[in-house]
Amino acid sequence: MVPLILFLWLMIAPPSIAVAATPSLAKPGCDDHCGNVSIPYPFGIGSNCYLDQRYDVTCNQSFNPPIPYLTSLSLQVLSVSLKNKTVTINNPVVKGCRNSTGNEVLATSKSLEGTPFVYSGGYNKFTVLGCGNAILGRDGIVMAGCSSICSTNGTRQLMGCYGINCCETTIPFVLKSYHVSTQGDCVSGFLVDENWIGGYNISDPRYSVENIVPVVLRWTLLEVDIPSCIRYNTTFQLPGNTLITTWYCRCGWAEEGNPYLADGCQGTLLDSRVGISMGTLFLIIGIFWLYKIVLRIKNKKRKEKFFRRNGGLLLQHQTSVDKGSAEKPHFSAKQLEKATDNFNENRILGRGGQGTVYKGMLTDGRIVAVKKSKIVDESQLKQFINEVVILMLFGNRSSSTSLRIHLKWNPFQTYPRPKQ
Repeated sequence: MVPLILFLWLMIAPPSIAVAATPSLAKPGCDDHCGNVSIPYPFGIGSNCYLDQRYDVTCNQSFNPPIPYLTSLSLQVLSVSLKNKTVTINNPVVKGCRNSTGNEVLATSKSLEGTPFVYSGGYNKFTVLGCGNAILGRDGIVMAGCSSICSTNGTRQLMGCYGINCCETTIPFVLKSYHVSTQGDCVSGFLVDENWIGGYNISDPRYSVENIVPVVLRWTLLEVDIPSCIRYNTTFQLPGNTLITTWYCRCGWAEEGNPYLADGCQGTLLDSRVGISMGTLFLIIGIFWLYKIVLRIKNKKRKEKFFRRNGGLLLQHQTSVDKGSAEKPHFSAKQLEKATDNFNENRILGRGGQGTVYKGMLTDGRIVAVKKSKIVDESQLKQFINEVVILMLFGNRSSSTSLRIHLKWNPFQTYPRPKQ
């Protein structure tokens, strides 16, 4: 039975190196990658592969690897997250140096008006490089700002923005556009992905920066854009207490895939393993109980076989002759062992040709004589059965003795046949 269970386990349980196939995140028949960047729906490469033209992605094959661009914004796509509902792009830096008159420099970001995208407040930070200060605002509303001082005497600076040649701060809103006003000597102020380490030379007190930095945009959907799934919504706040509501879907906790596609969510490898493991467990339990039932039936047939072979039928016939007067009590082997103190030699009353008689005491206080039979062969069965019947009748009818006679003999037990 154990080899059978092991065989079934090997046949059903998944191999430890099994890997679940990752479902495509793009619409059927559409490319889901451009170079090293995954392009999931609602974004798409090519006609009929995106939700609408605002999510159209152009894959520029002239580069190696190819580079994706968000067509509506003409900006390079670095990554798309279905979980966070974000798209990270390369964005030009708003940078200015003080002019000859010493006035402040004012620059405006790329506008996202008319698009489903907003500059994320939670995934970006406002960063200022150089010696001076910068303010982030929109429509006369100041939303963030910070100042930095210049290092002197060649003081070595640590990586990061701590107010010397560089500073950074968070912003509390999502934005459709913004402007940056700077004052100082070649100060750069810009929104940037909060995970951006910095592409500038820390040994340069001006902290020069590349012309583009990664910026995280949140993409929004209307309720009509959501397929038949469990819908969720959240609200973003723009400056001036203007609110934007966006809708989204999620796959179940044990699923993976794209919830924005019909039947886009599939069970994960963990889900498959759990399901298979539970099925295997129930199968093993079922096999175990089936084994127990078969074993019980087998033992029952085995006992019936030995009952007949060891004279059980003859004993039933002989004792049924005197049904009215003969009490035929039944005791288990454990009860008789306890009554005779495990057949202690001090309890021996006598020995005979068919066995030894012990004095015993039952749990109710009755004194009994227990005869423990010797192993007999089949040729002695009739004689032994007759003695059993006589002793039982004697023990139950005798009024001159307090002893009741019981025999330790099990007709269901296997007794060895006599050697030929």
